[in-house]
Amino acid sequence: MTMRLLIFNLFVFTGLTLAGQPLQSDAGKATHPDSYSTSGPCTVMALDQGAFETWMRQIEGEQEPVYDETLREMTTPTSFNLFPYLTYTPAERNQGSCGNCWVWTGTTMMEIQLNALFHVRERLSIQYLNSCYSGPLGNACCDGNLEFFCNFYMERARRGAILWDNCNAGYVDRGRECSDSTSPTDCSDIATRPSFPITQITEPSRIMTYRVPKETVISNIKNVLVQNKAVAYALFMPTPADRIEFHNFWNDQNETSVWNPDHWRNHVHSGDQLFSHVILIIGYVDNGGSDRYWICLNSWGAPSNRSHCLLRLDMNIDYDGVFRYNTGTSNLHLFQAMDIQFGPGFVVDAPWCNHNIMMGNWGFIDWYDTGTRAPNVAIDLYKGSTLITPSIVGSTPNNSSGFNWHVPTTLAPGSDYRIQVRTPDGSIVGYSNFFTLSEQAWITILAPASASVWIAGTTQTVLWTKHGAQDDFVAINLNGPTRNWVIADNTENDGHFDWVVPEDMAAGNRYSVSIMTADSRLIAIGSRFTIQEVPPSIQVTLPSVRSFWRIGTTHSIRWRKHGRLGGSVFIQLMKGKQIIRDITTITPNNGSFSWTINKGLEPGTDYWILVETTDHAIWGYSTNFRIG
Repeated sequence: MTMRLLIFNLFVFTGLTLAGQPLQSDAGKATHPDSYSTSGPCTVMALDQGAFETWMRQIEGEQEPVYDETLREMTTPTSFNLFPYLTYTPAERNQGSCGNCWVWTGTTMMEIQLNALFHVRERLSIQYLNSCYSGPLGNACCDGNLEFFCNFYMERARRGAILWDNCNAGYVDRGRECSDSTSPTDCSDIATRPSFPITQITEPSRIMTYRVPKETVISNIKNVLVQNKAVAYALFMPTPADRIEFHNFWNDQNETSVWNPDHWRNHVHSGDQLFSHVILIIGYVDNGGSDRYWICLNSWGAPSNRSHCLLRLDMNIDYDGVFRYNTGTSNLHLFQAMDIQFGPGFVVDAPWCNHNIMMGNWGFIDWYDTGTRAPNVAIDLYKGSTLITPSIVGSTPNNSSGFNWHVPTTLAPGSDYRIQVRTPDGSIVGYSNFFTLSEQAWITILAPASASVWIAGTTQTVLWTKHGAQDDFVAINLNGPTRNWVIADNTENDGHFDWVVPEDMAAGNRYSVSIMTADSRLIAIGSRFTIQEVPPSIQVTLPSVRSFWRIGTTHSIRWRKHGRLGGSVFIQLMKGKQIIRDITTITPNNGSFSWTINKGLEPGTDYWILVETTDHAIWGYSTNFRIG
């Protein structure tokens, strides 16, 4: 490889001097930093010549990832997806007008490895790096790459990976541009505890594509993915038309559309700035032939056509494709991996930031263990820097069930309390965010109790008792592992509320119910409980036993689907035990299909309708009805 080609190949990913330029003609103004837009301004990154030279010097020595040779000897699965390791709210995964796609990419790579190693389903803070980073060419909205990402965290390894839900750690830079030198959140305002301890982040490694057989490139990318590590994919947009084309693909197509940038090959770049964007490969489908694609996660929000922030990249692209730049050439694609190691520690995620617990009430303490292997832990209470004695508990099992703590009424009210979870010998400790202990009244949640199981689609009752004078109305929320749902935004504080659990609620054992008075002065959090999915099924409601459908007329076949069931169905007309004909071989599983009864059918009273998913997994059928 010539030095010129090597330089540009490296640049495509790391040359992200991120001028943070949205396509204003298409997307309009950036979203307000405190709002969650369903479609961001599709910000890409821009590199000038000086920045390019910086990247060139920085990454010339980048090595290939470590491939797992034992995996090479195994049969590669036809599909693989790291999506179950992801924790994010799609509408909030929106960089806005800030050109920090490199931060979203690196942080998500960190989240996936953390979850794969320790079953941790927590979002990590984007804002922490945005507020605290100062690169050689500007702030996080202007410049950065995976190498800068790694260096930032290694320099701050003592603080580790900060939780999104830490005090002031939520993302507020959506409306920030490269020209905005300061963030709405100052670095010193972000709580650095709790955090996941980082012991090492290796420098980014590059999956070689130049003069490498296509199937070897594909095999190498798959090898990294099946190690439960995502792959950063940088794409270069040689011309303004290419930039607009990618923008339009994102906005106009849906998550099943497959993108192939091969038509950008040999395009000639001219102008002062080179544009690039970074997305994350989290999986693939490889059924051979043309049915091969990479599953990619973007950071441009969740428009209605992309509810999971995903796009598909054709696996059959020309990995050796280039664009032209002055007298040289550069590869269109760059693929990078990153290895992160976490140290043993306790990460206390409840009580959370500014949580208000009433004295005399029960408070829930929850934590993650990132490899301490301690069978038991001790839990202490601090007020400011003062240890409150005796301990909350001297020894309790170190498991995922958490600990319910009855808060003494003898404590002094204050907003500077925090929880410490430690090994009994004190060699490893972890702290919560600061929270508040208040006097006066409290609420105790009775149901769902610890170890309760609620089935999606059923009606369940939230039960609580109240103590002392308090507001007559409350709000009830369901707290999940990745987001919260409103059970009731305003209901009487009378101790009970019946709630129909949505059928599409994901199964899990880390749900809890919280109740807050309408004046926001009291809040209570119940024990962890489990939600189980309703088994998927199809119920055909029309035709019914009373239906008499005449030949030549048009009727609606109707059905109800239950559980987490989507996709498509086919519909057949049956008579007795015989299949008469296909009414349709494929139609959306939306509960309705219009059918004109064909002439030539034999009148009868023993007709019935079969509705079945196209994968033949779930079916339902009507009662007998009459055609005549």
